[in-house]
Amino acid sequence: SGYKWGSFTVRGRQAARGLRQLRGRGPAVRARAFNSDCKTWCEHRRSRGPEWSNPLIIVHIKYPCACAIELLAAESVSTRHVYDPVDQFALVPQ
Repeated sequence: SGYKWGSFTVRGRQAARGLRQLRGRGPAVRARAFNSDCKTWCEHRRSRGPEWSNPLIIVHIKYPCACAIELLAAESVSTRHVYDPVDQFALVPQ
């Protein structure tokens, strides 16, 4: 039955909420948390195109979403990627 609420989904919601609260200090940020497998996001993006989702910033929680990085780089989209290891105790991936 879908995803489970855990540290990464809670952190994703917190990050989106924090970005939305920046509106008063600069340009509007329409931040949303996508609480499913990153491959699902990539499949939707490939099939539905940039009209469905065309992010300027992706905050990768716990693990970087390799397919999103590759997909957006191949399209020459100037997306910025931020990595939040949340409760991972390893080195930042390269």
